[in-house]
Amino acid sequence: MKKHFYIILVAILGMFLSSCVEKEIITYHPGDLVAPVLTELTESEYVLTEGGTFADFSFSQASVGLSASIQYELFAVLTGDGAKPKTLGKVTNGDKITVNANSINTILISLECPADEPVAVNFYVTANWMSNSNKAIGVAATSNTITATLTPYFQEKEYAKVYVIGTYNDWKHENDTYLYNYDEDDKTYEGVVDFGYYGKDITTNDFKITGVPNWDDAEQNWGVAEKNPEPQNPKTLQMMAGSSSQDIQNYRTNRYYYFSFDKSSLTLYMDYGFDQMGVIGLNDDWDNDLVMTWNPWQSRWWADVDVAAATVLKFRLDGKWENDWGGANGVCTKGGENIPIEAGQYRVYFYMNELTYTFDADMYGKEEPGKEVPPAPEVKYWSIVEQVGTDETKYWSEDYNMTEKDGVWTGAAVINGEFKLRYNGDFADGDIGGTLVGLDEPFAAVEKGPNITVPAPGLYQVVYNTTESTITVSSRANMWSVIGNVGGTAWNTDFFMTEETDGKWVSDAILIKDEFKLRYNGAWDAPQGDNRGGTLVNLGEAFAVTSGGGNIAVPAEAEYIVTYDPAAETVTVEAALPSNLWSLIGGIEGSLWEKDFFMTQSATGVWISDTVTIDGPFKIRFNHDWAVNRGGAMVNMGERFAVSQDGSNISLPAYDVKYQVFYYPDFDQIAVLPCAGAWSLIGEYEGHNWDYDIILRNFSDPDTWVSDIFFIDENSSGFKIRQDQVWTVDRGGVFTSLGEPFTAVPSGDNIKLPKGYYILKYSPEGEEITILNAWSVIGQINGSEWDTDIWLRVSEGRDLESPVFSADGAFKIRANAGWDINRGGTFASFDTPFAVTQGGANIELGAVANVSLVYDLDEETITISSK
Repeated sequence: MKKHFYIILVAILGMFLSSCVEKEIITYHPGDLVAPVLTELTESEYVLTEGGTFADFSFSQASVGLSASIQYELFAVLTGDGAKPKTLGKVTNGDKITVNANSINTILISLECPADEPVAVNFYVTANWMSNSNKAIGVAATSNTITATLTPYFQEKEYAKVYVIGTYNDWKHENDTYLYNYDEDDKTYEGVVDFGYYGKDITTNDFKITGVPNWDDAEQNWGVAEKNPEPQNPKTLQMMAGSSSQDIQNYRTNRYYYFSFDKSSLTLYMDYGFDQMGVIGLNDDWDNDLVMTWNPWQSRWWADVDVAAATVLKFRLDGKWENDWGGANGVCTKGGENIPIEAGQYRVYFYMNELTYTFDADMYGKEEPGKEVPPAPEVKYWSIVEQVGTDETKYWSEDYNMTEKDGVWTGAAVINGEFKLRYNGDFADGDIGGTLVGLDEPFAAVEKGPNITVPAPGLYQVVYNTTESTITVSSRANMWSVIGNVGGTAWNTDFFMTEETDGKWVSDAILIKDEFKLRYNGAWDAPQGDNRGGTLVNLGEAFAVTSGGGNIAVPAEAEYIVTYDPAAETVTVEAALPSNLWSLIGGIEGSLWEKDFFMTQSATGVWISDTVTIDGPFKIRFNHDWAVNRGGAMVNMGERFAVSQDGSNISLPAYDVKYQVFYYPDFDQIAVLPCAGAWSLIGEYEGHNWDYDIILRNFSDPDTWVSDIFFIDENSSGFKIRQDQVWTVDRGGVFTSLGEPFTAVPSGDNIKLPKGYYILKYSPEGEEITILNAWSVIGQINGSEWDTDIWLRVSEGRDLESPVFSADGAFKIRANAGWDINRGGTFASFDTPFAVTQGGANIELGAVANVSLVYDLDEETITISSK
């Protein structure tokens, strides 16, 4: 019997569903899996040269019937048993990986292949199906293996490394210092870190270690459990992995540190902390150290020395004999013998990592090599070519490059008849044609297919979807567009605008780096086109533009929306991101701390997120800026927990499922509510129109689902509750009176209430719904005079709890922000319940800072506590 595998693709559901719904089970059969096929290389033998090219590895697309991204990874392995494969590159939803000579040569040298001697190398490609959060979902395939003979050139051996990043280098990975795996066991990484190299204050030094030169892999992001500068300079420090790990603050007293990092146990060892490395003993001077300079890019200490006559020397730290090194024949040991040196002028090198030294007469007085910047990789594009452009003499030769995002290539050009797509400006590298069905309709992209013919000469946008192998052609004639340093392009790509009913042209949200202009019909000048430019005054404020005007400069690189009003000849530039909102950022929907997910404020001041997939630690921040942010440690799922400014990343016990996040500013607390199996409120409330669910909080003893406070206006058509945010299971009913349960009817009528603020409780066991008034504190509190309500929130059972407030005199509690229902009474002492009654006396507390109260709805008592 054929075995079937069933994979619940939780992370992929975001591609099919917009909210927290029943998980779709997608079935695949291993027999249906089609592995990628790696094309044989054009040559069987290659002699590599430094800075030269090597090969493009092309392969066919894998498939298995799943609608998901596929990540392809190219590997090289030496022929023979026991060889370890080395990765050469990755691409998502592509069909080609380019490898240059330097990359493959580095791998061959690391595998101990001798220079100038041919070696047989096998290559293959793996295909891994990925979730929305860019994680492998467990479906994979491996291509065939191809073989080539390569002859490497001489190159200094490179060791595997980890990256030290922090305040000392402005948290820029391009300026990282490295710890190296000299034992080549992928376990111990060691080396010197100069926390003063960029002139920063070492007493405020924070840093972390990563396994890759970016923040993409949370499992290779290493820090500590919490920020704490004490103790200073510990010999060992236990670290942890993940985006929730915190910066290391424990090494702030010395400029230089020699660290050893055990990757297997995540232990950081501080071998030495010091402020100088010196040469001592030269010319029989054993009292004065010649201070050496650290070269982080070559991992060595150096100093130029003038040796009058044969002498000896040693290396030591901080001008002391506690840590010194010496030895013969270029090899040092700690406390070793004096090192002999002949008369002459030399650059002395001390490799502290490997405990070796050299004397280099040729380097004396010369500039020490700095950071080696690798050449920029050659950028290759799909392009539109043939009867393209306005100059007929350039037909069939001039390419109009396209831009790529997620495997979709987009470009625009004036096309006067026929066109094709080619790669890297060469039909030999890629040749795509097809038969146009109709404008705006995708048609099959055919390798070496026929020329594509447009219905009439004009400006067209061409979209090539490499994942689906389709092409879509759309007319862009007589349209305005944004062009400049936009969307990662450099004045070579039009971002077309949409004409609104009022005649204004509006762009999508687009990333603008510094300057841009508007142009018409994809051309700069008449008769085909026109352009507009001017000077931006303020964001959101219209400014005049003229034909042929200057470039329009934006204040900072960001996403903007551009609006052009032809009638008024004005342009308005607005920030694409909304202002003055709280948002989630971090491990949300696979965004990896790169995108804000904005929250909605309720009528009573609570901020509520959409239902989102949380696939890693996260925080919330205000106005998409780290200046105001909140984080903290969750206590229990579904319960409010304290957060603070610059608090720790918020970690959950499980990831890759849907949640809704609530932030209570008055309490400075957050609650994270799971969506799976949860009941939610939906309808016309809080300004929403049956398009937004608010998850209910679950109290297990007894099983009760409770809403936060919600607001109903006078025009509401009502609301209902439903499970899993789908209409398969929902409840309605006929409201009777506040505080009195009524029957929750499956698929029942909308629940209708008069205008006001409410709390809903649902008991599944008894199929009962109870509507309660929302209560607030009002009076002489927090500097107000009976004009500001502070809302109470559900605590446990039917208890309502206030945030901490300051009493300046008398106050009461009231329902629905009105005086029809209010409670007052006589306060006796803190933490002692006292009775309250309808219309009762003002609660007289006097001037007391930092108090809170709990209102027991059943007992009609209030308890006031001092905080």
